[in-house]
Amino acid sequence: MAYMDTKKTSNLLFLEVSAHFSNAVGKKTHEIYVNEGDPDDTKLSECSTYPDCGGGQDIPVLNTNIKRTLYWRTHSNVLELFEYSFNSNLQHNHYEVLFQNSKILPGLQIFCTGGQVVVLFSTIHATHRVVFNAPHIRNKDRSILHGLSATNFTDENNVFYFTQPEQFSHMTSGVTGSPTARQQLGAIFTLVGANGNLSIVKMPHKGQATMLQMNRASRMSRIWSGINPWAGSGSGETPCGLKLVCLDSGNPKVVGICRDHKIRVWSCKSLDCVAQFDMKPHLQDDTPGLDGNSSHKISITYNDVDDVWILSVCIASEHGPKFFIFEAAQDISAIEHISTIDFVPDGTVLQPQLVDFMVSSNSHLWALLLDSEDQISLAVCEMETAIWHEVALSTPPLSEVSVPDHMTVREAYLKQLFDMKKFHPTAIVKALAIHQKIAVSRRNLSIQSLREKVISFVEQEASLLLPEEGATVELLTESQVTAWQNFYSTCVQYHQFLSKPCGLAVSNDGSVSVVKKNHVSHLVPVSTLEAVCRGADPSIFQSLFPDELYFDDLAKLLSTLNLLSCLLGQEYFDPLVQSLETCNNPLEGVSDTLDYVKELISDSYDFRESIDSIGDVVTAVQMLITCLKPNTLDCELDSSSSNMMNSEQSLEVLTRAVQRYVADRLHLSILLLIFTLLEDKQHNLSPARVSVYVQAYTAISWAVTERAERVSQSSLESTMQTLSVRDVNSASDAPSSGLLEYFLREGGARLVECIVQETYQDYDATSGFHPGLVAHATSAVVQLLWPLGPTLSFPQFLLSKGQFSRLQRYIERELDGWCDFYPVYNVYMLAHCHLHTGKYDKAVGFFIQAGGRASDEEILLSRVLQIEDKTDHTQSELEVLYYTKVLQVFEGLGLSEQCVVIARHAIGKAEGGDSNLPILWSSVFSHCLDLRRHDDAYAAVVSNPDPEHRKDCLRAMVVALCERKEYKTLVEYPYGDMLDDLVSILEHRARSCDLFSSKHKYYDLLFSFYVNRRNYRRAASTMYEHAWRLSVDSQALNSLLSLKRQHVCLVATVTCLQLVNPDYQWIVHPVSEQTKHEESVKSPKRDSDGEEVQRTKGRKVVIKELNDVQKETLLVEMKMKIANHSKNDSAIGPSMTAAETLSLLNHNALYDDAFHLCRKFSLRNIGVFESLATRCIKASYTNDESQTLTWLKKNSQPSTLDHGHSSVSDMAWRLLRDYLERHVTADDCSQCHRAVLKTILGYGFSAPAWFMSAYKKLNCPELLRMLTSYDCLEQAANVSVEYIDAVMGVGPDHFAIKNTLLSTGGQVWLPYNEFEHLLMIFDELRSQEKYEMLYETLSDKLDEYFLEAERISEAMLHARMMT
Repeated sequence: MAYMDTKKTSNLLFLEVSAHFSNAVGKKTHEIYVNEGDPDDTKLSECSTYPDCGGGQDIPVLNTNIKRTLYWRTHSNVLELFEYSFNSNLQHNHYEVLFQNSKILPGLQIFCTGGQVVVLFSTIHATHRVVFNAPHIRNKDRSILHGLSATNFTDENNVFYFTQPEQFSHMTSGVTGSPTARQQLGAIFTLVGANGNLSIVKMPHKGQATMLQMNRASRMSRIWSGINPWAGSGSGETPCGLKLVCLDSGNPKVVGICRDHKIRVWSCKSLDCVAQFDMKPHLQDDTPGLDGNSSHKISITYNDVDDVWILSVCIASEHGPKFFIFEAAQDISAIEHISTIDFVPDGTVLQPQLVDFMVSSNSHLWALLLDSEDQISLAVCEMETAIWHEVALSTPPLSEVSVPDHMTVREAYLKQLFDMKKFHPTAIVKALAIHQKIAVSRRNLSIQSLREKVISFVEQEASLLLPEEGATVELLTESQVTAWQNFYSTCVQYHQFLSKPCGLAVSNDGSVSVVKKNHVSHLVPVSTLEAVCRGADPSIFQSLFPDELYFDDLAKLLSTLNLLSCLLGQEYFDPLVQSLETCNNPLEGVSDTLDYVKELISDSYDFRESIDSIGDVVTAVQMLITCLKPNTLDCELDSSSSNMMNSEQSLEVLTRAVQRYVADRLHLSILLLIFTLLEDKQHNLSPARVSVYVQAYTAISWAVTERAERVSQSSLESTMQTLSVRDVNSASDAPSSGLLEYFLREGGARLVECIVQETYQDYDATSGFHPGLVAHATSAVVQLLWPLGPTLSFPQFLLSKGQFSRLQRYIERELDGWCDFYPVYNVYMLAHCHLHTGKYDKAVGFFIQAGGRASDEEILLSRVLQIEDKTDHTQSELEVLYYTKVLQVFEGLGLSEQCVVIARHAIGKAEGGDSNLPILWSSVFSHCLDLRRHDDAYAAVVSNPDPEHRKDCLRAMVVALCERKEYKTLVEYPYGDMLDDLVSILEHRARSCDLFSSKHKYYDLLFSFYVNRRNYRRAASTMYEHAWRLSVDSQALNSLLSLKRQHVCLVATVTCLQLVNPDYQWIVHPVSEQTKHEESVKSPKRDSDGEEVQRTKGRKVVIKELNDVQKETLLVEMKMKIANHSKNDSAIGPSMTAAETLSLLNHNALYDDAFHLCRKFSLRNIGVFESLATRCIKASYTNDESQTLTWLKKNSQPSTLDHGHSSVSDMAWRLLRDYLERHVTADDCSQCHRAVLKTILGYGFSAPAWFMSAYKKLNCPELLRMLTSYDCLEQAANVSVEYIDAVMGVGPDHFAIKNTLLSTGGQVWLPYNEFEHLLMIFDELRSQEKYEMLYETLSDKLDEYFLEAERISEAMLHARMMT
């Protein structure tokens, strides 16, 4: 920082701000090729050399106060046109036009008139006019250059080709015609040939252009030359610099400074020199270097106030340029010398060469120079005072990079190359291309991609420097430093080359830009303190310090600090600043170097004298501390205001200005800290207070130079969902830019505008952003970034945009230990940083630390707790409420372990009646359950004071333990008064779940629960309900699996009931009172109004005893067997009765089970015998013995059936005989035999002898009736005769007759009705011999019987009479 002793005005002190990145890599440059000149004739183009030139012109946006700037650069045959705006990001705004086989003359000019932008320039082959329409507010993002093509440079109406190309030195041009009549606008060009001749090209709006020769000398000179031919060749009249002035009179004039140091004026109408003015009287005779070959330049501006033209002429000399200021009348008929201004360079500028100069509308003279070592110098002079003021140019990059201890080699060099934005990306691209020895395309190359390419290349180069074996850490570090430094040095060289100036661009409002080879830099006013440091009158601080007595002391203090800075040198400050980045206490860091400082200043008499010159050191230090503190915000920040910085250009300019501002303030703060330490014993200056400002500016310096962390969209959305404090309208990925630029882009610029509106009275929102606002905006940015408040906009931005690693660094390293502005909220934000970087336990600790003082800071109350008035809550309630908010954050991330810790801590802080306790206990429960800490989860359920929450938790625990198959754990807890709730939950889930698709077996769980508590009746009831559900479930139809599960349930039911006291071996089962079918057939009931009365579905209960359950178990077993043996189980329905089951058993030949079912359910077994008899008959007829054997094997077979000589049919009949012998009881009488005989006779089959023999003994009369019914008359007659014989005493055992006519034990009887019936039938059929014989046989046997009976009766009567 350079300080000057001369009192200056602050409005002439500027600093340079370069915009490297906003229009660099990744920005598409359109190339246009124009063929001009003969490719075979390159002599003229090769011998023509012209300096690189550049400039710019303001372009007003129609219907607004906003302006853009169209810049231009010329280099050899390349014309660059690029348009920049501080208020919008222009598209297609950069074009390069290459004129093949030609060169471009210096002197390009841009005019804005009549709603058009006209670019006039000339090559060695032609003059060109390019016309654009002025920008409109409707197309704010569209450049006027959009659509530029080669046709714009070859249009015959806008191009004039020279018939005989000439080597011109330079040109000037202008627009002719009325600005209001756009169709009449023309152009005029004035060119100076190598021989000094002047040529005029007049190009109308439409039509053919003409070229005329202008008389170089005046008429009198030509006359004198004719009289005296030896007077000279006239080479002194050759113009060195020209400017064309288009007057309202319609007579354009050309004003030029010639080699003979005369100003001449030519009329474009008469083509004559109409006036000349000799400058020699104003030149000093002893001025060296003022020969005829000197390079002279001229500039003309119009002074609206005095209605005169201001002519500025620069004449070069060996010691520097001289500037002559003239005034000319409106028609430039008379010229008057005003002043002569010498540019006296300081000792650092060697042989200055003028690059460009201009006079702004506010009468400021700007001079841009380049010395013999290519060092740039830029100065401004107020023409009335003739005092020059150096512009503080951008600090060039360091030639070498020192690597701090807390950074790696890569990080240190990348920070200098990219993060600090000191290098133009093109320089880095060119350096990379040189080292790789291949071309690197700049198209579609982002800064991040370039960064990655550089890292890849340099790391590869470093690896090549390592030995193949034995590489140590030291060698690795050394190789990295070597590789990075080599690449860095090349970047420095290219940056210096690309930073060479080409020209100046002065706007109508007085703002100035420097056009360089590869970018544009802008000049912005310095801050008030910076102005005083550079020699401005300290009275400008009068608004801060009403007492003017101490202004001189402040200036002397600043001068002393300047001297101290010179004594210490940059080699002292660079390591000190780096150490401050890692040191929490700069007071200690500076104190450690204090002995070195004292040694340096011990021999400086000037420094001691400068200190002694300060009258009141304490007051001066206090004033400087006040100046170092940013202005206090007196307004409410409204982030919804319009954004005045809508372009990358404005953001980068402001960012660079802030970086420069903060670096200067940090430097000054360190100097003041050193000064206070040196003079503390003598003046008691409180260095600790100054140390705070050093720390504050160190923190801001880090913030404005640090690179933003790249955050993905998904991470940003996750952050938006996690944070409970934020109001973000949009979300975007973090760009590859600095933190400050990112902050301004994402809402910070709106806050800056809000501050500028309040602090800058001349602010006009309609004019948009412009360089004149940079100083005010810079001050506003520093106010927003000031760590000591009054706003937390910057850390809140870092938090909301997911910049957690940056925020953590900012709080822990930059603010820790000294910043007392909202310390609790800082801890809260730090907790979020650890949370999102995966350090969850640390995050919990910081959240708890902040929670202890949650009620102390309004920002936590309003943003986190959303409470406006904390008096309505106790401190304990606020703390607990805070923990509930934090708990939601951890729950959103699924961090159960940390949730338990926070919830338990909150419970410990809560009062007994806190309404958040149930929620906290529920949280403890849910997260313990997630962590499978079942005991802790159960304890949390028991501890929950709210019954509803307790029941909800219990329900969740049941579900979770069932999911994990932790059934034993679930049933073993005591539950206490929650037992009924648990049973209700289990029963509800059991009844609501699908028995077949659900993976949870709630009925089994209930059964185990009851058995574990020895409540066997409830266990039996549960299993019976399960079985009942299985039987009626629609999905259980025709399912063998369902039957098996029903059987298991019923067996469990029976088992449990058998364990109960016999008096209580029953269960109660609720059933519906009526079925749906019964409901549908009933007519609806209606009230007196005719409205249908809704029925309430009644429910009743039935008592199921042990025997009932056993029967149902047996029935299910039968169904299972049927399902196992049946090919089609569709007939096995859920409501199938025992009788229906019996039918299916018969159908499947399961006769053993059928008889068992009949016996258990007291069913008649007639159907079983009928089925078996049918199968026996079929076996006798069929030849398929395997089929018969199949069903025979399904039943238990007696030993007699296994005889080897028996046929399959015999085995079937023997099975029937066995069943008749085993399952026919006395109660059945002959029903079973009758059924079997009915079946046999029905099929026309003869009954087996054993069957007839058995039937005779059982019920012979019935046998006779059956035989008669089925027309077995002969067999019936034979049986009748046998029966009569048996009664008469012949074989009574065959009919089981106990009393015969021969015995005296009792009476005998005959089925005479059956005999009589047979006789009647035989009598009717006596026509047939067979039946006649049968009739006679039966009739004779009956007669025989009656005779015998009569005889025996008489004998018995006689015998009784005898007795």
